[in-house]
Amino acid sequence: MTRSRLIRLVVLLIAVLVAVKIVTTALAGWELYSASQALLDELAGAPVAPERLPDAVRRVSAGIGRAAAEIGPIAAAAGLAGGDGCAAAWLTAAAGAAAPLGEALAPLTETGLRLAETSSIQEIDVRDLRDRWDAERIDAALPAIRALMAQPPCPQLSPRAQRLYDAGRGGLFAAQVAAALPLPAMLADGSRWLILLNNSDELRATGGYTTALLALEVENGVLRWRLFNSYDVDDPELLYYHPQPPEPMRRYMALSRWLFRDANWSPDYPTAARQTIQLYQIDQRGAAVSGIITVNLTALETLTRFLPPVVINGETLTPENSLNRVRTAWNADAAQFNSDVAGRKDFLLESAAELASAIGAALDPLDAARLGLALEAMLARGDLLLYAADEGIQARFADLGWDGALDPFEGDTLMIVDTNLGYNKVSPSVERSARYRVDLTNPAAPTASLEITYHNTSETGVSCERVHRNWFGEAGEDSAQALPTITYEDRMTGCYWNYLRVVLTPGTTLDEFTAQALPAEWLIFNPTAQPPQVDAWMEAGFPVYGSMSILPAGERRTVTLTTRLPAAVLHQQADGAWLYRLLARRQPGSMPLVLQVEVIPPLGFIVASTLPDGIDGEPVTLTLDADRMLEARFTR
Repeated sequence: MTRSRLIRLVVLLIAVLVAVKIVTTALAGWELYSASQALLDELAGAPVAPERLPDAVRRVSAGIGRAAAEIGPIAAAAGLAGGDGCAAAWLTAAAGAAAPLGEALAPLTETGLRLAETSSIQEIDVRDLRDRWDAERIDAALPAIRALMAQPPCPQLSPRAQRLYDAGRGGLFAAQVAAALPLPAMLADGSRWLILLNNSDELRATGGYTTALLALEVENGVLRWRLFNSYDVDDPELLYYHPQPPEPMRRYMALSRWLFRDANWSPDYPTAARQTIQLYQIDQRGAAVSGIITVNLTALETLTRFLPPVVINGETLTPENSLNRVRTAWNADAAQFNSDVAGRKDFLLESAAELASAIGAALDPLDAARLGLALEAMLARGDLLLYAADEGIQARFADLGWDGALDPFEGDTLMIVDTNLGYNKVSPSVERSARYRVDLTNPAAPTASLEITYHNTSETGVSCERVHRNWFGEAGEDSAQALPTITYEDRMTGCYWNYLRVVLTPGTTLDEFTAQALPAEWLIFNPTAQPPQVDAWMEAGFPVYGSMSILPAGERRTVTLTTRLPAAVLHQQADGAWLYRLLARRQPGSMPLVLQVEVIPPLGFIVASTLPDGIDGEPVTLTLDADRMLEARFTR
């Protein structure tokens, strides 16, 4: 065979392969188009038939998988062509990875549509979802999806590519969450899940004071739920059987028994969840509880950051005003209801329905997919926390990092935990900053100092002899008549009764803690002057030091601690270098805390590198809107 004939044969072969590829890609594209059109026809029906939706979604998912397989090699090559090419390659790979998951999760679409079409949500049939759940196929799809989500973001995207990329990542994360939850086990007959709604304006260790709860129960394949005021859980006739509250609550809040709404004292969420279940079961006479899901008020602010413009009653929803909508809704019927009246918290569901309707009207499909990123942020920030009584389900939550546990860490750890014990909502009015200085000069005996500065920005002139502005107690006014005049904004204005705890690395010992002397007139519910006092105990194996402080409106105060760290916070590497790692944990529900970290290297060593990058000799700034890690490496 001559050289020219060989070249012509190779060219012909390539042409045939390209033609075949074009044909197969076109066929896959046509199949996807046909399946998508059928799905759109289903959704355009009046009314939509929910029972037909899963099959339509399954066909679209299969079509996406085949189309992604056809164009995958081309898209992979495009990944070499900059940011937008990277996004195209990632989106194609994501479509291929998600396709089998979409087929397996198709039953969820029927359940979701039935929820969306229910004007008064009270119950939903989950039997089909449980029966058609393909656990084996779902678990097989998860590793590829996790690997894609772990890839670093594509850089320098055009606005359109960025929007598509965000929608792809959001949709993939939402699918990952749906697949990771063992829904058939969670929705088994006899299951009862408590969704706690925590008000972060009255900050507590795992997010906020528990203001209400949704009780979800499954019987005969039907999931039903009901909203309760948290006050309704405690049975006055059974309070004798409640344990005593933690000592600071007894000492400063004058509580003789531990109440359900105050159960989330521990910063270790599994511990707080187990305490919540114990108190619930006392008052509900042993009712079984499958698990606890905590939703902190800050979840609304996080969600809003990922929304397109949403207009409610003529006002555009923003992260800055989103929480004020809930506070305003509280005001709307404050004159008619005391906090402990059944039905007082119904406005939460009413506000949620109004918000959901406005969001639904504003979202297009890409915006809706992008909300998966909001879910990812909520889980990272601790806006959502999950606990299951079943060890297998709880192990799944822990593996995914959704359980809010104080897990062991190889290195130094720090968590600042504020607890509002003042019966008011002043927490959002308090600005905080912190500085952590670690001295590793002597690797065998490292030390650390922590400074935390608080600024109560509340309106001045509200005495610490009052719980909040316009509060009426023993001054002579009739509190029953005065109650309607008290607004939510009044409750946000006043002194800050804060029980500060610092959770430190196991093996750490305290040298000094600048505790505050508390005058009797500022301790409204237990009016006995308290000398400076520091408490110490263990939480989930971590040493905790705590002290009460009272900060009047308009004032600042700095709290300092000095400690001796265990030598294990510093690790010597094979090349002789030293490595220091710090895990700074965020308190769920808290305002973002700016933490400056200064690390003094071992004697004779210099800072070779830090992650995140820092300027030599200057503190590294960590913004604790989620848990943050710092790593410093020292060489000679």
